[in-house]
Amino acid sequence: DGDYGKLNKEQKEALEMIGRNEEHLNSLVSDVLDITKIKSKKLKLIVQKEALDNIINNIVKNIRVVAEKKNIKLTVKSTMKLPLVIVDIKRIDQVVNNLLNNAIKFTPKDGEIEVEVKYDKNNIIVNVKDSGIGMNKKTLEKLFIPFFQADSDISRKYGGTGLGLSISKGIVEAHNGKIWAKSPGLGKGSVFSFSLPINKK
Repeated sequence: DGDYGKLNKEQKEALEMIGRNEEHLNSLVSDVLDITKIKSKKLKLIVQKEALDNIINNIVKNIRVVAEKKNIKLTVKSTMKLPLVIVDIKRIDQVVNNLLNNAIKFTPKDGEIEVEVKYDKNNIIVNVKDSGIGMNKKTLEKLFIPFFQADSDISRKYGGTGLGLSISKGIVEAHNGKIWAKSPGLGKGSVFSFSLPINKK
């Protein structure tokens, strides 16, 4: 901020780089801690009854500005009057944010993302559909393995730790839910989905 003297252009650029690397390191440490808790079954949930569409709408509202920077159309399709679920709001926030950030990252400019929230007899289901780069069968099979990256070219282009989806899997399964992904193939988009049991009491 210049408290200790005026900075020149090169100094400002160097400090900005340090700041970005610090954020990346903090994110990596947080992810590693989460995956360690999940593997050792020590992930603690602070749960309460909540309507999942409220959580989804708040996240979409906050993340829409990121999608708009790539001119990506982000829409929400939700069934009216969803049943309540018992969830750790912060952790489910983490899952939905991860899926949406991934969808935005891997969807090219002028693409589309749709978040669909629906329910059946026993579960609420969230689908995040994108018109992004898609995946082949081999990638789909390994997608939720910690540190997995689809291939070196994608890793270099898009970055990431390869932990987000495995952490999301651990969080969803800690809620007695399921998470999965589908894709018709490369260049044909993807659908990431998770389900959570409905609170019937």
